[in-house]
Amino acid sequence: MAYATSNAQIAQSSLTERFTTVISNIFKQFALSVAESRYMSELSNMSNRELADIGIKRSDIPKVAREAARGTNA
Repeated sequence: MAYATSNAQIAQSSLTERFTTVISNIFKQFALSVAESRYMSELSNMSNRELADIGIKRSDIPKVAREAARGTNA
């Protein structure tokens, strides 16, 4: 009987850990999405001249925003 209880506790712990991991990943993805959105907004509001001054083309904004968001949340 002690063996069955031990296995149940291990299974419960494993389920709890998996649930925590899933929730943690959801929050990380949400934070990443928010950061990327902020970068996109800031860069999109800049003029072509301002973007050129920092070496970014308007067409590169999504890529730059994605890379910047991943860099700040790494």
